Amino acid sequence: MSLCGDNFVKLVGVVTKKQVTAYGDSTLFKCILSIPTPGNQGDQKIGVSTWGEKALYLNDIQEGTWLRIFGHIEKTSYKTKCRYCSGATTSYWTDVVIDNFVVLGEEDE
Repeated sequence: MSLCGDNFVKLVGVVTKKQVTAYGDSTLFKCILSIPTPGNQGDQKIGVSTWGEKALYLNDIQEGTWLRIFGHIEKTSYKTKCRYCSGATTSYWTDVVIDNFVVLGEEDE
């Protein structure tokens, strides 16, 4: 039997550092979702992104808007030079991809 985990993320936070970029016929939306933590321990900062129609819709929201997002985690990689030896290396990062979202008002926080 092969075990398989769930890859489902639900986050609620404030949109910061919004970026929208056109790539050919598609659009990429990226931002940092700032998620308040209890006890004034600072905010968690999570990178989120989406493509296509969702990206176009999110392009119209203002930074500071509260969002509830439903998505999944994706690991991405790219080739780069090692900063110590200048040899080839692969760098990785993890992003949350938005599958669906709800724009929240102040009363929904």
